[in-house]
Amino acid sequence: MTLVLPVRVVAAAHRIELTPEGTGDPRAVPVIISAPPPARHHNLFAIQPDGPYPTGGDSGFLLSDGSFATREEAARIAVDAGQVRPNDMHVIGSLYSEDLW
Repeated sequence: MTLVLPVRVVAAAHRIELTPEGTGDPRAVPVIISAPPPARHHNLFAIQPDGPYPTGGDSGFLLSDGSFATREEAARIAVDAGQVRPNDMHVIGSLYSEDLW
């Protein structure tokens, strides 16, 4: 029998939508920049000091399945996985790394 674990929030992340058209490099692909806890979103800017930088919904979290979730999506996932309670979040409906570690 295989145990299937629920998806969990595992790290702060930024999604950067790099494209060949935007960069002039045909090898460009969207990337997720992340660092393990206790790294916070502001720590990720040190990884990319010259940009490009995320905007709005591109600041979120890396999930245990390797995918990216916005702060709002990650809030629902973290509550469902028992990582946080809704009332413990800094902003209801939006997850921040401070809510987790």
